[in-house]
Amino acid sequence: MDGASPPHVVTDDGLQLPLALTPARGAHGDRVLYGTRPEHFTLDASRGAGADVIVAEPTGSETQIAARFAGRT
Repeated sequence: MDGASPPHVVTDDGLQLPLALTPARGAHGDRVLYGTRPEHFTLDASRGAGADVIVAEPTGSETQIAARFAGRT
């Protein structure tokens, strides 16, 4: 890249969420729905913004986690 910030979405409260490096179809100022898949999350206290875990529920081979991230569940 040419020094510009990587593509991202900014939430109403200022949180920046990354986008894939492929061009986004929206325009600056458009409202969007930002979706993620659970397998794209990792628990790593040494990177990025933190989250407060509210509930961790083991379900056999997986664990369901409810967390508050940037003040939202």
